[in-house]
Amino acid sequence: MKQLRIILFSLLLCSAAFCQQSDSALRGVIGKDRSDKSKDGELPTLSAAEHLQRGQTYFDNRQFPQAREHFQKIFDNYPTDPSMSGALFMTGRSYYWEREYAKAIPFLDRAAREYPGTKDGREGLNFKGACNVRLGNNEEAAKIYEQYTIMYPTGERIDGAHLNIIDALREAGKYDEANLWVDKTHEVRRTADRDECDARPFADVYLSWALERSRSDRCYYAVAIEVCRLNDESRRSQISSRHRA
Repeated sequence: MKQLRIILFSLLLCSAAFCQQSDSALRGVIGKDRSDKSKDGELPTLSAAEHLQRGQTYFDNRQFPQAREHFQKIFDNYPTDPSMSGALFMTGRSYYWEREYAKAIPFLDRAAREYPGTKDGREGLNFKGACNVRLGNNEEAAKIYEQYTIMYPTGERIDGAHLNIIDALREAGKYDEANLWVDKTHEVRRTADRDECDARPFADVYLSWALERSRSDRCYYAVAIEVCRLNDESRRSQISSRHRA
């Protein structure tokens, strides 16, 4: 218990320090933009790196229109610069946060198609699937998530991609296909060389459980993974009791 308190206290300190740093960065960027803009409010063309840095600062602070103003400068003036991948993804992600899913898709699609070897490309493909789910395009979403499993079998979102395929197919009424993906996911989990921790089989119990439950229950699988990483026996028994209930 004492160790847990220390960890929580440390997390609170880190969170407070991050917020202060983020606020400071935002104030700095706002000041620079005010100073650089013309009398009619036009933002000048800066370097691609500067636009990306300012845009990301706005993005991180949920100032999405201001972020997109900088990203648009990259689109217009630096179409071959490496900063394009981040600008495309964050533009799409900003529309996603604003629940403008149809607007988000073209930017996420470009990030996925044009920069498949980057994290922005991987995340673009994942959130393109998420946008289609929220628009009710469940069959299309399932295809996108399947593409993710093929292109990125060890990607950061691979576990979620399998679960999302099953959910999307069930939402689309394709229960037989969903059941095939349940079997396929079990097989992937059995054969994949994960080696995240010795207690990984415990997490697999929650995968099979989550696959048979609604979308809202997937959080328990994520919790199980974290318990495995922490190797926390007390939390493990609590979750196990909830599972049996």
